[in-house]
Amino acid sequence: MVDNPPFESAAEVGQTSLPMGDQAKPFDVAVGKRLAILQAMEGETDEFMGELVGVSRQAWAMYLKGTRRLDVEQALVLEARYGCTMEWIFSDRLRHCSDEFKANLRAIERGGGPPPRKKGPRPKTPVR
Repeated sequence: MVDNPPFESAAEVGQTSLPMGDQAKPFDVAVGKRLAILQAMEGETDEFMGELVGVSRQAWAMYLKGTRRLDVEQALVLEARYGCTMEWIFSDRLRHCSDEFKANLRAIERGGGPPPRKKGPRPKTPVR
């Protein structure tokens, strides 16, 4: 029997929102920075990005700050739409990202914006 579970907090066992009082973990802050880069690269709003991954604008803002954890299904949505990979989102490795994504990322890092691109259809807003 293991005395100490291998997780630092309840957030690491599947909860996407950190419990009250928990500080953002460095991993989640790093993911949030990459999500902010992706959002800037595409020129999208918090509202659009939230709709795209199925959360509110406020929840998306929490991902950007690292106080809420992005899950794999949401990362897959971003991967399919933007040409990045879950590997880049979660670990900053560009190995399998599309050439277009890599070029856009280099343009952002140099301080310029990416070239305009044709955007796919907007996500459908669920009927409430």
